[in-house]
Amino acid sequence: MDWQIAENMRCDLVGYTKAGFAGTRHVVQIFPSGRQGQLPAELSSLVVVGPLGTRVVLITSQVGDYTQAPWRCIDLLKGHAFKSKDGRPAVRIPDLELLDKPDAQRSDPEVEQSFDMAASLEAGKGWTFGRPGTLKERVVLVRIERVPQ
Repeated sequence: MDWQIAENMRCDLVGYTKAGFAGTRHVVQIFPSGRQGQLPAELSSLVVVGPLGTRVVLITSQVGDYTQAPWRCIDLLKGHAFKSKDGRPAVRIPDLELLDKPDAQRSDPEVEQSFDMAASLEAGKGWTFGRPGTLKERVVLVRIERVPQ
């Protein structure tokens, strides 16, 4: 898995090999000085913890225009995050392919739906959007940046 990290970013990602925060847990810490840890190739669920305005983009293709393949953007935005144990804003993604509340512990099988489709990062609206499709176990690039103001 490759990484593109903007300068002076600080956040934590906790990835799991199974949906619903099950399976093996992998912690990645992003510091202004670099990254510690790695997400699993079998990534299926994710927790993002960091300051408001942090953006994480999960990309499944590095060939050509990545927006033509499944991808998902997750923005830590006011009103769309909860406070983690240490008081920092966080969102939970119990299933990379489904839309759930930002503080969901697991996906609700009775109201499963996909996240909003967007043709590009600039066209996306809300706290999570992208191109729905098979994301689980296919993420090859993680971009971490600030949400444009």
